[in-house]
Amino acid sequence: GSSLADRPWVFLLRASDEAMSKPSGLVALAAVAVLLFWNGGKALADGFGDVETGHGQIRVVFSLTTIPTRIAKIQRVLKAIVDEQTYPLDAVYLAVPPTVTDLPKWLEEFNATSRRPGILKVLRMAADYGPSSKLLAALAEGGESGSSTTLIVYGDDDVMYGTDIVEQHVQAQLAASAAGRRVAFGSRKIAIGGGQRREELLEATGTISVFASVVPQTVFQISSLPAACRLSDDYWISHNLLSAGVELDTLPRCVYDFHRGVWPESLCGASFHALRSVQHIDALSETVIGADGEVERRSGGDWREQLSRYSRCQDILLSKDEL
Repeated sequence: GSSLADRPWVFLLRASDEAMSKPSGLVALAAVAVLLFWNGGKALADGFGDVETGHGQIRVVFSLTTIPTRIAKIQRVLKAIVDEQTYPLDAVYLAVPPTVTDLPKWLEEFNATSRRPGILKVLRMAADYGPSSKLLAALAEGGESGSSTTLIVYGDDDVMYGTDIVEQHVQAQLAASAAGRRVAFGSRKIAIGGGQRREELLEATGTISVFASVVPQTVFQISSLPAACRLSDDYWISHNLLSAGVELDTLPRCVYDFHRGVWPESLCGASFHALRSVQHIDALSETVIGADGEVERRSGGDWREQLSRYSRCQDILLSKDEL
């Protein structure tokens, strides 16, 4: 498909869905229009990877991580992110843990065969942050930490993402930024707990976007916590974002349909679905945590076990007076 640079008015009209839904909608929409056509159309001339905003140029990256048992099987996932997005990414980070010693040949040659050579960056981590590496490695090993001009979109290695999902994140974040909001956007949002313990969280399986500068350094404390938290990246990251005053919101258009169990094609673009050949390999959603708070087995669990793990992590943080 064509990029946003080829169709700025489509971008502006779609961004209006988010802007007009807020009290300051007209102001936000006008601001977005100014951002897009600032400096004599510089954003359009240079490409939307260099969109001028009130705080500088936006750099948009996608980040994900993988594990030894999956890395050989994620070529299609990476291709959908690097080659097939309507929004041209500045970089795609693949965080690889130290337990991966050799890369698959196709991965070593990916940039040579890609339609966008050089965009994929393999990040070799000296220490593994666990599943939170999908965000943390982009900040640390990728060097994006603290950048107010870097928008990080992150997701999982077992999902084929729709072709315009990055475009939707950029639209939503531009409109939110113009309205003065600090937001993490996603397509799947759930909640755990009740009463004063109720907490919302975004699930990375549907992609999440956040500016690097609003991610607090406390997220890196995950390395010292029990498995109940280390393996609860969605809860842990959302908890820290909320604690730092960042809103959690769903994208204006693409929202997962929990009743049907799908990302609607009409809202999320074509080919947005879990990759069955990968999703059940050492899946976090199927991992069972024992009474000691550590991994009991990597299979046999389900979404109930995952929610239980989130609640157990919440208990740990409460006991540490960090909630």
